[in-house]
Amino acid sequence: MCRWLSNKPREDLWNLINNQDNNSGKIIESKLVKQYEIISILSGLICTSLISLSNTQNTDKNIIIIYDISRGTGIILSVLSANIAIIFAILIGAAPHTHMFQIVKKTSPFMSCPIILIITSISSLIICATLHFKPPTIYVITPISIFSFLYSFYFYCFFRTYLFDSTLKDSKEDIP
Repeated sequence: MCRWLSNKPREDLWNLINNQDNNSGKIIESKLVKQYEIISILSGLICTSLISLSNTQNTDKNIIIIYDISRGTGIILSVLSANIAIIFAILIGAAPHTHMFQIVKKTSPFMSCPIILIITSISSLIICATLHFKPPTIYVITPISIFSFLYSFYFYCFFRTYLFDSTLKDSKEDIP
């Protein structure tokens, strides 16, 4: 189960990283800035992709409405994700290293926001890519799109849970 709203595993993982860095905060800063830079770039790519899918080839009015709503939502959420990620990267880069863990603890509830927005934007992109085509193509690619989305979401949740569980379990075993 993917624990989206649980801050404790995230804080524990950052605490472990901070302890391995002798509480200097340099590794936390480096990892966070890279993470949010990647999210910013990905948000830009998703937004560009959604903008380039300007008109669906489909003529069904309902599909056009779903397509336009999904496209608009994806564009707005990818811009919002980039905005939040850039703010995080800039402010984390400007903060003193010695305060990194306190910043992580305080902002922990907000740290997943850009990732959740990216996943939602990617979902919008998948929907738009699927609805872009006319039948019978749409019938062929819809199951592929659904499988791709579900598998990606499963992989993210699996890997995230594994990362937290195994890393934190190993760190507890190392403590005498």
